[in-house]
Amino acid sequence: MLLGKVIKTGALIASGVLIGGLLSYNSEKTDIIKGIDSLKNIAIEAKDEATQATAERDKLKEDVEKLKSDLEKAKTKVEELTTERDTYKDRVLELEEQLNNTTSKDEAEELRNEIKRLEKIIQDLNNEIASQENTINDLTSSIESAQAEIQRLNDLIAFKDELFIQTYEKAIEYENKIEELEKVLKEKDATISRLEQELEELKNANSNNSNENESLKSEISSLKSELSKLNSEKTQLESEIENLQGQLGDSKNEINNIIDRANQEIERANQDQIEILQAIENAKEEIANH
Repeated sequence: MLLGKVIKTGALIASGVLIGGLLSYNSEKTDIIKGIDSLKNIAIEAKDEATQATAERDKLKEDVEKLKSDLEKAKTKVEELTTERDTYKDRVLELEEQLNNTTSKDEAEELRNEIKRLEKIIQDLNNEIASQENTINDLTSSIESAQAEIQRLNDLIAFKDELFIQTYEKAIEYENKIEELEKVLKEKDATISRLEQELEELKNANSNNSNENESLKSEISSLKSELSKLNSEKTQLESEIENLQGQLGDSKNEINNIIDRANQEIERANQDQIEILQAIENAKEEIANH
């Protein structure tokens, strides 16, 4: 029986493709493991980007709250200017009544000049009120836009977190598959060692059996089939890793674009705030001068 097994291994030496193929897979397996490590790194990078986006979103929320505060101040200022303007209007009505009742030319001329001066102030206040109302509209639009960006960032952060979990779990799944393939590879390596040992025994025994040789060819053919299946699984793993890397790259570009737009909104809102404050100071100076 032992001699029959030795004879059965006789054709293995002619199957360098089988041994070479297994050794080649052992080398390519290392590349797959590197790909898994790269996939983990990309997943971690996606998590870091989600964290950065969260910080940007929180900063944007703070800016929105400040814009809301400035908006309320601007509304209050409009109310104050409106009250002041209405006071001047009432004073103009009083002066017009005095003008209608006066008989003195000098007093009438003085009243007309005062009325003109007050009407100029009223017009200036009307212009200032209109300007403030336009600013209020702009601020309201900026706040609405920023809030929309915040919601969009919230959605993207949730997506990135979910993508991180799925990608990292996929990397672990691939690692498990690699471990299973390594076990199969070890079994095939053991088979090769056994067959090589039996071949050496065959050489020492200097015997040959054609029927057993055919049996060995059949076993080698079966091993080749198993090796082909292993290579197919390896190719599929590489393809899935490449697809995931492409998805993560697209997501990274998208969140960078969102962050850029958010930064632009913040800059514009800050500029609006500066203009409001300047307009309020101008109004105060104008009122003080009169």
